[in-house]
Amino acid sequence: MPLPSRLTAREYAFLGLGILFWAGFVILLGKDTSWDFRNYHWYAPYALLNQRMGMDVAVAHQASYYNPYLDLPFYWLATHTRAWIALGVLGAVQGTNIVPLYLMARSVLRVNVDQADIKIMAGALSLLGLVGALTLTEFGTTYYDNVMSVFVLGALAILVLTRDTLARGPLGKAAAISAAAGLITGMAMGLKLPEMPFCMGFAAALVALGGSWKHQLARLLAGGIAGVIGVLIFSGPWLLYMYHLTGNPLFPYFNDYWKSPAGAGRALS
Repeated sequence: MPLPSRLTAREYAFLGLGILFWAGFVILLGKDTSWDFRNYHWYAPYALLNQRMGMDVAVAHQASYYNPYLDLPFYWLATHTRAWIALGVLGAVQGTNIVPLYLMARSVLRVNVDQADIKIMAGALSLLGLVGALTLTEFGTTYYDNVMSVFVLGALAILVLTRDTLARGPLGKAAAISAAAGLITGMAMGLKLPEMPFCMGFAAALVALGGSWKHQLARLLAGGIAGVIGVLIFSGPWLLYMYHLTGNPLFPYFNDYWKSPAGAGRALS
């Protein structure tokens, strides 16, 4: 017998306590001392907010020109509140991965046990998903892979939880759901370009859901268009800014094509 779609109070409590645990865990870990943080994750938002982009030259090597929007919330919190508050919020966001992991496990588990046991199994699986060796080392750091995963897993959870509608439901509804999930996935890439492979995986998931060719086409078109919009929301303004600043929206990359004078070591204007 499938579980009811609505979560119980105990399930909400489990998810809430899980998020609070990771917030406390990161606070206990203390400040991020990684190379990336010390070299550009702190400098980049500082440079943007203090109009240093056209003055300081490659302080953080090529990463000086990476999109800093993802770094702004933590920088603002750390400079306007206590450090432990910024760390706690970062840990809570990273711990939020437990929500889509639990919802997906809860939805797809098919075992011959009662509903309470399925919930326990789903909870165990969601916790296991957060304690891998690489995942644990990224808690409390500003690599942001386990922040972007909230977007990616959240979008995947939308597909998993609404898979029947996406495969056989009204085309308009299937397209709208696909667009919502595509927008979220695209936003992840817009904030951090290395998330691009997950966009390809998202497209594959839209196809793997099955259904008629009309459903597949509607999902792909809606998800793809919304995904591009999601990328542009967070990458578009930065690409335009870099083009205005350097003459190359992807500076310092592909400068053989864009011919930015800044690529020859000249001052920015």
